Amino acid sequence: MSELILKFNLPEESEEAKITFGANGMHSAIWNFKEELRKKIKHGNYSDKEEALLEEINKLFIEGLDDNNVLKLFV
Repeated sequence: MSELILKFNLPEESEEAKITFGANGMHSAIWNFKEELRKKIKHGNYSDKEEALLEEINKLFIEGLDDNNVLKLFV
């Protein structure tokens, strides 16, 4: 069985440790935001201007995930 052990030099790397331990919550928040945005785009009753803005926000959001090499976690 494979094993992965993360080690942090505390207190110097305490911020990195906090981010690592919060990653599951961050993933859930991002996933929920992505799904809510998708629902609004697909099922919302918006003006053309509002719909275009939602599409632009979604595009920027997806690009940000891709630029940070995490998009594959959300497809």
